[in-house]
Amino acid sequence: MKPLYQTPTGFTVMVANLVVWFTLAIIHKDANYALLGIMTNSVIAALHFLISKKA
Repeated sequence: MKPLYQTPTGFTVMVANLVVWFTLAIIHKDANYALLGIMTNSVIAALHFLISKKA
């Protein structure tokens, strides 16, 4: 099993997610949006790992 960020679709989703959150951080001048972007990527990767983990 490849980590989510190593698949083409997963990498695109993670980069797009960061772009959206960092854009919100710049627009609102609030660094918490950037932190949320990093945190949501971590949560997405962890959920992908847990869901696709083979028993």
